This record gives sequence, C-alpha cells and structure tokens, in this order.
Amino acid sequence: AVNQDRAPASASTIPDEHGADGLPYPEVARITPAEAKARVDSGQAILVDVRSQGEYDTQHAQGARLLSLADLEARYRELPQNAEIITYCT
Repeated sequence: AVNQDRAPASASTIPDEHGADGLPYPEVARITPAEAKARVDSGQAILVDVRSQGEYDTQHAQGARLLSLADLEARYRELPQNAEIITYCT
C-alpha cells in the first residue's frame, strides 16, 4: 500500500544497493512469474509495467497496465489502493 502522507522517493534519491545474490534493492520482495499470474488472475493484484511506452508496445504481459518509472512518482495515486501492486521492468 502507498502511504498517502508522503510521496514515494524519487528514482534519484533511492540508493543503488545490491544484495548478496547481486539483485538490486534487496529489501523489495520478489515473486515468481507464476505467483504473479496467480495473484492477478484471482483479482488479488494488478500488474504494472514500469518500462517506456515503446517497450510496452513491443511486448508486455497480458493484462499489464503501463505506468512508466519516469511517471510513477507523479501518477502513483491512479493505482487502486485496495489491491496488491506487482511491478515489472523486464
């Protein structure tokens, strides 16, 4: 859930940290594509593609909503407050 009292950190203020496995932002929970699909199919979550419009137009996950990372800070309030938000960028 998004904290309405404060805007999310901008990309320029988020530190570029990596965990022991080499993945960036180790504090961010990760799930498998199968888990994401199950959550979206059940209505529990929505899928948000944070890539550019061109990347989205080339190929995207079925049912994904485009909200590019560049626009996320300004538009995050458009996302439902009562659903899990699953983002992807590859």
